[in-house]
Amino acid sequence: MQNKMIKLVVLTVIFCLYQNVRAGHVINAAKIGVINSEIIMKTPELIKQYQDEIANMQRTQEELIKSLDLDLEKRYNALTAKAKISDIATLEKEQDALKDAKDKRDLEAKAASERIQRTANRVMEQFGKLVQEAAQNVLQALGLDLIIDKNATLAYNKAIDITNELIAEIKAIQAKSVKPAVTTKETTPKGK
Repeated sequence: MQNKMIKLVVLTVIFCLYQNVRAGHVINAAKIGVINSEIIMKTPELIKQYQDEIANMQRTQEELIKSLDLDLEKRYNALTAKAKISDIATLEKEQDALKDAKDKRDLEAKAASERIQRTANRVMEQFGKLVQEAAQNVLQALGLDLIIDKNATLAYNKAIDITNELIAEIKAIQAKSVKPAVTTKETTPKGK
């Protein structure tokens, strides 16, 4: 949907420019650079630290859920063993405790999924800011007026492709960075 909107905007701009040229208006030529965001997003050394952060969060949450699952299994086995007891009140109490533990596990699984999603969103936002900073640096260094993604164009001359320059600038910024790009704020549920 976003790509279609971008293409529509680009086509509208091109149409307006064409109308201005036909009307005899003078247009200043802009210096444009084109990037391929798909290549940037698939460059392992650029996104490794972000992927690692998400993987670490996911591992932590999976371990938490696994421990809750083991607790549920123990409770279920204990309840099954006590099912032979004729004391109905004790049995019902144990069944309620098992149901509560299952509900807690389900809520924790949902919360874990939400924490992973928030981490992924935060990571992608930080990577987006890094790409924007690098693009601004490349824009200034090359004296460009505009950098657009190749998906926002109908066609372009490969000579104006600056994807490699942008990747190099992203790597340079990452190399200068002393602190890790992402810090995990939420690894365990509150109260643990």
